[in-house]
Amino acid sequence: MAEELGLLETDYSEIQMLSLSVDTQYALYGLHGLVKVNKRAEEIIRNWQTGVKDKQENKKLFVVPFTPSAISWFVVSHQPFSGGLISIYHSLVHEFGKAQVNATISHASQEEGC
Repeated sequence: MAEELGLLETDYSEIQMLSLSVDTQYALYGLHGLVKVNKRAEEIIRNWQTGVKDKQENKKLFVVPFTPSAISWFVVSHQPFSGGLISIYHSLVHEFGKAQVNATISHASQEEGC
């Protein structure tokens, strides 16, 4: 988080690991989770803009409210959406429950014709 966003240990209050993934073709492992940050979006973007080590890896940061409807709309409206879908899904389910998240995703997908 320090390299990507310039966040320090004191900038977040909770790290919740939610799942482990394995890519058997390339022997890659992924730990997926949720991090609750003690900073406002504007502060994080300002940190990122003023220079973090791996800023070149990201062209733009998007601020999206952490609600099932806002996140679902963002994902379906930015197709093809690559990377992190399982992390997004698991984080939403962890916070809002599977039934609410699945219903919201289904509704957002129908609206966008996915």
